[in-house]
Amino acid sequence: MPPEHGRRLAQLLPRGRLVEIPDNYTFLPLDQPAGLARLIREFTTREPVGGEPGPEPN
Repeated sequence: MPPEHGRRLAQLLPRGRLVEIPDNYTFLPLDQPAGLARLIREFTTREPVGGEPGPEPN
């Protein structure tokens, strides 16, 4: 996906943000699994926009 598409998607999604992971190639889950897991964990545990509580961590 071209970087400009990622920037546009991040702007359109209410909680979206663009994160570029260095040394990644075609398939992020195989190329950088630890980095992807960290970003997903951060995203799912941060407080949503508007101050509503986020999901409880397990």
